[in-house]
This record gives sequence, structure tokens and C-alpha cells, in this order.
Amino acid sequence: MKTKWNQMVIVVLLLVVITSIVVYMWIGFAELIHFFDHAAGEALSGMKVVGL
Repeated sequence: MKTKWNQMVIVVLLLVVITSIVVYMWIGFAELIHFFDHAAGEALSGMKVVGL
């Protein structure tokens, strides 16, 4: 019984760790997309000002 409980705790901890890593990666990915989108918008508006 005790070994089964330990296995369950390990599985739950692994799930929590994997979920947090996935969420962290998704947040980082969204931030990167937002950053690149913003940078591309700035570059395009800069080009328009120059007259390209």
C-alpha cells in the first residue's frame, strides 16, 4: 500500500512539473511572438516614414 502511494505521489509531481514546463513554454512562446510582431510593426512603420 505504501509503495503504491509513493508511486502516486511521484506521478502527481511529474504531472505538475510537466504541466508547469508546458505552461511556461507557452507563455514564453506567446511573449516571443508578441515581441517579434511589435518589432516587425516598428520596422514597417519606420520604412513607411523613410518612404519605402
